[in-house]
Amino acid sequence: MPLNAALLDAYFARIGYGGAAARDLATLGAIHRAHILAIPYETLEIQLGRSNVIGEDAFFDKLVRRRRGGWCYEMNGLMTRMFRELGFATTRVGGAVARELIGDAAVGNHMVGLVDLERRYVVDVGLMDGPLEPFPLEARTWREGPLEFRLERLDGAWWRFHNHAHGLARSFDFTEEPRDLAWYEPTCRALQTDAASFFVQLCFASRRTTDGFRALRDATHFDLRDGVMTKRELTTAADYRRELARILGHDLGDELDALWQRIEARVAERARNADAASERA
Repeated sequence: MPLNAALLDAYFARIGYGGAAARDLATLGAIHRAHILAIPYETLEIQLGRSNVIGEDAFFDKLVRRRRGGWCYEMNGLMTRMFRELGFATTRVGGAVARELIGDAAVGNHMVGLVDLERRYVVDVGLMDGPLEPFPLEARTWREGPLEFRLERLDGAWWRFHNHAHGLARSFDFTEEPRDLAWYEPTCRALQTDAASFFVQLCFASRRTTDGFRALRDATHFDLRDGVMTKRELTTAADYRRELARILGHDLGDELDALWQRIEARVAERARNADAASERA
């Protein structure tokens, strides 16, 4: 559906943006920062037996109307649509998280945006704990406070983004080849259904802050502040409910119990497997 002023206003209200709508770097950066600070990254639908859908309307409905969080396809899908509607020359391209480890099987497991102004910029609010700001598409190292990021040019058409040292997603590769939404669908579906997928095996929720991030990976809680990471294991449903609500901005309600039972069972199974491996060693 064509975006109208009311829907654009709804998006700005969702991310708490009250600035200009000019086609310039200041606006690009302000919207990017507002989005990543306001909307959490989360994969709860997969854990609760529902599907995350690829589609312009689906992105807007979930993240804006229903005020939920999302994963990379939804987060970057929504933001790149908004940039296009504001008149920015915006391209969606295929990313590959951890391609240096698993090879080309990673291609398509991440959506990345490119925006052309006086030069080309990378926009990405879908990495859980990546940069707050858009960054130029050029080989360089830069810092946001205590966090250091790097972009390098690989052989051929590929670029590689290196996240900060505490990043839960350490890197992703991408090319500049434009992709339509249908291109992402097979990988999006596999990531939600394949038993080997991290998104099936683990539940993720994360919120970026101005000085770091808070995140849950199953029952492990991460809190990065001013370059210092603390990590602890949650052992009760009440503790998990409290930390998840802080990240999401709302309580999950009745679905929390089923989610926690699933996470608690996985944690116990991993502990048993580690004990068995230790005994065999």
